[in-house]
Amino acid sequence: MIKNNFSSLPFIFISLFFFAIKSNAQTGTLSPYSRYGIGELQFNGFAYQRAMGGLGAALQSTGRLNFLNPASYAADTLATAEIGVEGMLVKLTDGINSQKKQNGNLTSLSLGFPLVKNRWGLSFGITPYSAVGYNIKERKQAPDADYIYSASGGINRFYIGNGFRLTKNLYAGLNASYLFGSINRTRKIEFFESGFLNNRYTQTITVSDILLDYGLQYKFNLKKDYILMAGISGSNSSKINATKSILWENYTIRGTNVSTLRDTVENSKQSGAIVFPFNFTAGFYLTKNTKWGLGLDVNYQDWSNYKAFDETEDFDKSFKIAMGGQWIPDNKSIKYLNRIEYRLGGFYRKGYLQVKNTDINETGLTAGFGFPLRKSFQSMVNVSFEFGERGTIKNNLVRERYGKLLIGITFNEDWFHRQKYD
Repeated sequence: MIKNNFSSLPFIFISLFFFAIKSNAQTGTLSPYSRYGIGELQFNGFAYQRAMGGLGAALQSTGRLNFLNPASYAADTLATAEIGVEGMLVKLTDGINSQKKQNGNLTSLSLGFPLVKNRWGLSFGITPYSAVGYNIKERKQAPDADYIYSASGGINRFYIGNGFRLTKNLYAGLNASYLFGSINRTRKIEFFESGFLNNRYTQTITVSDILLDYGLQYKFNLKKDYILMAGISGSNSSKINATKSILWENYTIRGTNVSTLRDTVENSKQSGAIVFPFNFTAGFYLTKNTKWGLGLDVNYQDWSNYKAFDETEDFDKSFKIAMGGQWIPDNKSIKYLNRIEYRLGGFYRKGYLQVKNTDINETGLTAGFGFPLRKSFQSMVNVSFEFGERGTIKNNLVRERYGKLLIGITFNEDWFHRQKYD
């Protein structure tokens, strides 16, 4: 008798997918620098990639998804589900005052499987694109008032990607992403004296459009079982449809912070577009016998052409360099400790933000482990750590020092393998 080895994996994924859609408003950042543009860009890779500094251009695996380069889907020979969550602790300081904050959110949910093994692979899922999340209070005098700036939300993406093996060693792929979500920013002025009306200005930007990104990978078979993968990926500058709503109100506060609306200054809605930047990544990954690997990625983004509703921002070009590697032992070993995977990496990012004529850059170190869930296939729990610093205390700015814990669960199954039994 012949049996196709399907399982409950699709039902688990669909349940988690609807949970992810419901909870997409979770804030993935605590940075005051997310007040600019579309917020802080989010890393779209998975936990095992984060542990290697964020590599993605040249990574390819039979049982790991790599959203960062859709050409990699062609190498997927197992059905794979990737689920990621993140916890974050941030210390903010301006050199005089400091504050600690913490946060947690769902970072990714993706499914991929081969349509034609070693020829054509498909993946789809949901990942964050950008996030905003801050709450800043400034006290000013003459007249005495609190200026309060806060924001939440972000842009998410639902993607469907295909990867194809064009020749023996050449792979190509394309992701089509539907961007959706809202960014809510509020500015309030609350006066201490009763003779003034308090002021609340709320701006909501809602995004809804399609973004395409592409990828190529090439495999070089070298001597002595060495393999060098080279890859490029990116997206062109794109106009993304968006709407901007403004609600400007005056109000009074009585008793225990109970506000009473007095009048509405503005209540408007405008359709327009946001120009997303040109984005390009190139990298390589060297392996031997698939036991270990070392890689390097270089990313470039041209934010100087950014525009939102025909208004420009003083953004600059940015680049990121990431390095990392992993050690993958024998997964057939009887001893569990001999099957644990080890990863290490780091990155430097020259940011596109310039605040008070100062670049807002970021550096980070990463590490992680892969713990097998079972001996069959490659199902695994990937635990990654990231420690970094962003910004500076120069020119009265804010420096962020953060630690992140990322947990990714990878489920693998051979859906289309036919098994014979008596």
